[in-house]
Amino acid sequence: MSNISKLYKELTKEQLLKIIENNFNESIFKYNLLKGGLFNTTYLITLKDEKKLVLRVGPVNTHLLMPFEHNLMQAEKYFYDLCKQENIPVSNVIVCDTTKKLIDRDYMIIEYIDSIVMSEAKLSKEEKDRLYEQVGNYAYKIQNIKGEKFGRLANLVINKEFLKWSEYLKDDIEQITNLHLKHNIFTIEEVESIRNVIIKYTHILDEIKIPSLTHCDLWEGNILLSKKDNNYEIAAIIDGDRAIFADSEYEFGCPYMTNEFFIKGYTKELSMDNNSIIRRKIYWICYNLLDCYVLFVQHNNNEEGEKLKDKILKLVSEL
Repeated sequence: MSNISKLYKELTKEQLLKIIENNFNESIFKYNLLKGGLFNTTYLITLKDEKKLVLRVGPVNTHLLMPFEHNLMQAEKYFYDLCKQENIPVSNVIVCDTTKKLIDRDYMIIEYIDSIVMSEAKLSKEEKDRLYEQVGNYAYKIQNIKGEKFGRLANLVINKEFLKWSEYLKDDIEQITNLHLKHNIFTIEEVESIRNVIIKYTHILDEIKIPSLTHCDLWEGNILLSKKDNNYEIAAIIDGDRAIFADSEYEFGCPYMTNEFFIKGYTKELSMDNNSIIRRKIYWICYNLLDCYVLFVQHNNNEEGEKLKDKILKLVSEL
């Protein structure tokens, strides 16, 4: 459970009862609060027939959300539906309710997977290297899913899409930096310098013509593992709610899983020409801008936020 997030809040017993009664016509069930919540609040639900489900409930204080975060559950379901068509292991959504008729928050009910989060599994180096290679291969398969236009799935579900890659990035950075200005995180001059990066490199960004699906939040905490013949295997790739139809290398703006074994599974080396390197630096700025807002505003963690702010301005100066 989080004691710093301004978005996390447990449900009352009455709210839990309302959700389970409405969707499963049951009033007798067990529930356990699952740890790790900073954005959603998550419960393990056990029905009277011992069937297990996972209930994820959206955040409170929605005025603190970034614009795309208002549609994350719809985006997550969309991501899973796309991945299932390519036999990529993901969660199975039973209910996705964003009407706010039952409770004043979005919620999603997912089939329970008997698994452990990769970040919590005790893995040998050999096991971890093998699993990183598998994740890399799944990342490659995810990116083989192509779209007609660029944009976050969270925006595509409300028909906001872009013909050019630079147009998407310009819009995304403008929205997040508007929030930075509102909360006095960056100065007007700093925001202008960030936005000018996209203008300066529009021609390089628009070399990307084909929108590829990217998860955009690949790290060990979003990989579920299950045991098979005493070996860990990937049970599901989860939390695809930030996914974007993007440059396929946008995934590598978030480097938390990128190592030699991930790249080996990915089956192709990253492009090392100058334009590709510039694009990846821009993508790292984009990731950091989101995380910087989260730290300052949603998690009230100014110390880490300042560190990230310095990284962003350093990257901007290099471009």
